[in-house]
Amino acid sequence: MLSEKDIKDKISALLANDIAIIESSKLNGLMKLWLYQFYILSHLSWPFLINDLDNSFALDLQRSVNQKLKSWAGIGRSVDNGVLFRPKHKFGLGITPISYHYQRMQMTKCELLRTSKDPTIIKLYKTRETLNAKLTRTWKATKALTVANAEVDLNLNFPSQQNTQGLGFGIFNPNPTCSERRKLISAKSATFHEESLIAHSTSLKQQSVWLQWADCTDPFDFSWKILFGVE
Repeated sequence: MLSEKDIKDKISALLANDIAIIESSKLNGLMKLWLYQFYILSHLSWPFLINDLDNSFALDLQRSVNQKLKSWAGIGRSVDNGVLFRPKHKFGLGITPISYHYQRMQMTKCELLRTSKDPTIIKLYKTRETLNAKLTRTWKATKALTVANAEVDLNLNFPSQQNTQGLGFGIFNPNPTCSERRKLISAKSATFHEESLIAHSTSLKQQSVWLQWADCTDPFDFSWKILFGVE
């Protein structure tokens, strides 16, 4: 059985090898970013799902590739990392950081355990949830999942309209299936992640200037179709 260090070393080597393969290709920088988003992250999904690792490890992995991502995007080394990871409607490229992908996979696993049909699995999850609740300075998927579930329950019990088409226009499902609920939790987690990126941008004196005109300016369309010039 592999030790935690061995598992981390294998994941780090996997990431480094994938980055090296993409870097050595003759693709342009934007295409390399596309491969990061849809190949590298997918390659990490299974290891992130089945292994219980500390969040600091995922953060270290992210820091190890940030400069490479900036190089592929053609932006300066000192530019706020949020430019890479903010959603497109917030003037970012909308790619997913490895650290957040790890959190998303861990929350997916916890939700699968929490809703298992095996009472033993549910009991084990409840035990882990109770133990992790005592940890105040460490990110744990069970704690993040509890918060996300509470927000999802609130939205299901008190649905709101997100556009200007009037109350009652939307089709609300008060009893989502397990699969549908996981999607709602993932969406809520993404909202939390977006808010944390915006909060970080706000703390930067010079690189937060875009916030002053964000509400009255349409962001550039950073969709892959536009970036690649595909009709």
